[in-house]
Amino acid sequence: MFVKEKPKLHFQRYEFKYHIPMRLADKIVPALLNYMDFDSHVGDSKDHSYDVHSIYLDSSGLKNYHEKIEGDLFRKKLRIRSYTKNVKPNDTVFVEIKRKHNMVIIKDRISMPLSSAITLASATGHRSMFKEEDHDVIDEFMLDKSVYGMRPKVLVSYKRKPLVGRTGSNLRVTFDYDIQAARVGDLDFSRETKSIYDGMLVMEVKFNDILPYWLHEIIQKYCMEAWPYSKYCFGMEAIRPTLRQFQC
Repeated sequence: MFVKEKPKLHFQRYEFKYHIPMRLADKIVPALLNYMDFDSHVGDSKDHSYDVHSIYLDSSGLKNYHEKIEGDLFRKKLRIRSYTKNVKPNDTVFVEIKRKHNMVIIKDRISMPLSSAITLASATGHRSMFKEEDHDVIDEFMLDKSVYGMRPKVLVSYKRKPLVGRTGSNLRVTFDYDIQAARVGDLDFSRETKSIYDGMLVMEVKFNDILPYWLHEIIQKYCMEAWPYSKYCFGMEAIRPTLRQFQC
């Protein structure tokens, strides 16, 4: 299923992650639905979810991976995201720059056809090939790619069950499960993937200002503790198991 979203998005927010068993989510979701609704992007999906497929870029020395493992307060990721696995050249994908400064997330996101994203991810891209309104994001993406030699490294796929707040507070809670990964060297979203997080899921709480009291009570009720989780890092370790020996 392809999920329609705004072609460009820039935002800043807080983000906390919780690792929970699948069975616990079956209790938490009904509690959240007293205050939230399923995101309209799930459409007519019976389980209120949609697929997410992200290809992450990194340097040959895995600069972004090691920044995360070493706990750098400011770090960045380059990724290209699709909401369908079998992407055709003219299908829309999303180019994203995701930055993290301590607990604050800042993300820029633009849309383009897969064929343009392939050009951008290669050494042949140039800003003049893209819309002028996207040039700031394109310039930063291409600069990082050029300076650090960023190339596609890993495809991470999963199912996402998203809920949104009813009060217009930009509150968002997502449940990511069936997380899988595959090695890539290009923008091939159709690669066969393998599971990297069996029986568990990642609940992400995203908000702009203050965490609502009722959500804090739900988190306390189920004894959940925030714990950092990087789908990119887990995906890299799944395709390159020797990386685990370098973790602190």
